[in-house]
Amino acid sequence: MMEFLILILILILGYIFIKEYKNFSKLNLEKSKKYLKSGKADQAEKILYFLIKRNKEGSVEAMNELGKLYFSQGKNIEARILFENVYNSKIQNSNFILIALKNLVLIAESEGNYDLAIEYILKFNEIKKKYINLKSNKVDDLVVNFSRCFLKIGKSKKAIRLVEENLKDNSSDVNKAKTIKQLGEIFLELGRYKEAGDCFLKKELFVLEDQKREIKYFLMMSLVGLKDYDKIFKLSSEKGFFQGNKKESLILGLYASAIANLKKDNKDEARKKFDKIFNIIISSLNINEFYKFYYYSCLLYYGLGKLEIKEKKYEEAEKYFQKTIEILEVIPQNRYKYFTERTNLNFFKLLSYYELIIIGNDKEEKINEALLLINSLTKKEKEYIEIKEIGNEGSIIKKINSLKKR
Repeated sequence: MMEFLILILILILGYIFIKEYKNFSKLNLEKSKKYLKSGKADQAEKILYFLIKRNKEGSVEAMNELGKLYFSQGKNIEARILFENVYNSKIQNSNFILIALKNLVLIAESEGNYDLAIEYILKFNEIKKKYINLKSNKVDDLVVNFSRCFLKIGKSKKAIRLVEENLKDNSSDVNKAKTIKQLGEIFLELGRYKEAGDCFLKKELFVLEDQKREIKYFLMMSLVGLKDYDKIFKLSSEKGFFQGNKKESLILGLYASAIANLKKDNKDEARKKFDKIFNIIISSLNINEFYKFYYYSCLLYYGLGKLEIKEKKYEEAEKYFQKTIEILEVIPQNRYKYFTERTNLNFFKLLSYYELIIIGNDKEEKINEALLLINSLTKKEKEYIEIKEIGNEGSIIKKINSLKKR
């Protein structure tokens, strides 16, 4: 009888220990999350690392949380290892695996590895379909990322089809708004300015209160393509409009506004905005983010070149256009194996060649260099460039080819 009572006591104590340990893990996870919210990353990291090291209850969730912390700090290698460990774990809670996969998608996409991002998304979708009882609010769908990755590798029709299909099935107002915004960004990227503008004006986007200015910046870039400069002025007239926003979209808003100033002959205001773009690039963009850094640098130099032409300072303009070409020639070609990035940079190169041909010396040499670049492009790349326009009039390829015949 005594042995039986001892056994019961051991089981009760074991149950209490396990329960307390679970509570201990849970409390520490909550504590780490509070530290993260209050900006105390070091304290959060210590708790999460302790839970992972103990390899007990809560360690998988701790790996996800620590991975998110490392990703936010730019420690992609460390973050990737943690998320891959979660994905490869045998944990029954599939939400944790989906969270890990989602973050692996974000890391791959941020590094420009769109093929890998697509691979992770396919795994994500496979698991989500398998577990039909998932609480959908725990992990968002990755349609926007999926679409963006297909656009980057040149599959624009598939990118558009994905978001359009998602719009039909989407019941959440916020997800619907994000999908419409993504569709607008695709159209803007493709130079389909009317369709882009229509997306950014939709009333459904009002729910994205925290993205209101970013949406306006995208709308302004669409209006540059449509040459509606008066509307650009109207959009950017509020005080403090060009402050405290995502750096990439802020650059687009400043650029659109500066081009509108140029068209209205307000050169001083245009120069101020170009100067602000320069400061954002130098102070905020990481040179390791190769495409972003060089794309926005080219955008800036091209805009400054157009400004100098407006002021009839042709030698200065020539320096800016030449600088754009020099930048693009020193970038190793294998840095840009993806369609959109490669084609956008070639587009800037052709714009700069054209301006140099019009205003500079060695016209014959520049025409030949531009024609060599055009002849190196695939049919798909030429089609993409044909419809793009940033402050230019008409097809840049047709204009360069016409110079050849003179």
